[in-house]
Amino acid sequence: MKHKITPCVLTSSRICIRPHKNGDEFLLNQAILDSFDKLHEWMEWAIKPPSIEETKAYVEFAQKCWSIEDPEELPLLIFDVNEENLIGAAGFNAINWRIPMFEIGYWVSNRYAGQGLITEAVNVLIQHAFSTWDAKRIEIRCDPENTKSSAIPKRLCFLLEAHFKNHRVQPASNNLSGTHVFVRYESEGLPKIEYRLKNLLPDKLADK
Repeated sequence: MKHKITPCVLTSSRICIRPHKNGDEFLLNQAILDSFDKLHEWMEWAIKPPSIEETKAYVEFAQKCWSIEDPEELPLLIFDVNEENLIGAAGFNAINWRIPMFEIGYWVSNRYAGQGLITEAVNVLIQHAFSTWDAKRIEIRCDPENTKSSAIPKRLCFLLEAHFKNHRVQPASNNLSGTHVFVRYESEGLPKIEYRLKNLLPDKLADK
């Protein structure tokens, strides 16, 4: 069975989570540059500061993910509720629609770290995946040394299912490290959060 995914906006009391639109490359590029030192510590994609052209190309790629059947990833951006300030990014990665299974990845701009906004965003994404796509497995993977990232699945009552030793190389230090695999099989026990869902027409992704 093929899956054609409808782009949508998810809004809670503090945040708005939505697909990338034309023009987002400016705020996204600036957020990455402002937070690059931290991102470079842990994120495999943060090898060097991106140019605006590279960020624009990524925005275009992210838009295409929402327009194809059986996408392997669905990237999203996290804004404040007025969509004026970019808080960070999240998304569903390594999707297996036959199960369905999703991995959730995320990062936060330094400006908004420590406010619980990414935990809130991940909570919304988890509940959306279970309720909309009937998810059977949701993973969060992170370096065990990245304590701020691993605190999020712990707050959201994930099970630490596996520890892969000698599984990754840290981008900044080139040190060999491992991967913690946190997992949830259902939404029961998640902290309660109210959010609204608004479906978008595909051409709305081109709006600035």
